[in-house]
Amino acid sequence: MALPSEITALTDHLNQELDQTEQKAIEGLNIVRPALSRFPDNAILIQFFAYLNNVVLFVETYKRQSQNTIERISANDVTAAEIQEAGEDLGTILGRVLETKIGIRRIITRFFELAMKQLPDEKELLELLEMARIVEQQARETSELATEIAYKWQRRLETRIAAK
Repeated sequence: MALPSEITALTDHLNQELDQTEQKAIEGLNIVRPALSRFPDNAILIQFFAYLNNVVLFVETYKRQSQNTIERISANDVTAAEIQEAGEDLGTILGRVLETKIGIRRIITRFFELAMKQLPDEKELLELLEMARIVEQQARETSELATEIAYKWQRRLETRIAAK
């Protein structure tokens, strides 16, 4: 069964948002890196740098899991209800990706504004780090959801193959 245009459009939108989220995280890494070079022992900057690297990793996971879901629902014997369910799953991931992207933008904008003056004081860095932890947790939960969705579709495909 060919994928409906709505699923294709949703997948394209999801991939676009993932690419933009990855670009924002890399932009953040490029902003934090000089401060980290000047203050290599600053534990908060190290955590912030690690957080942004995790976001890049999560984006790659989302991309793979979404692609796996699309491949699994592209089989000829997939029902319209299964395609509908996959669309809902992908829509859920898209919503969470948008939340993560918004969080990253807020953090990067604030860090950049502070860093342009001088290295933010510890209180400001801790506030930024707490924001980063919340967004990272959201990204981790989305990654886990994407993995669960991919496994769900993998099990269904394996069950279908075994039934043949």
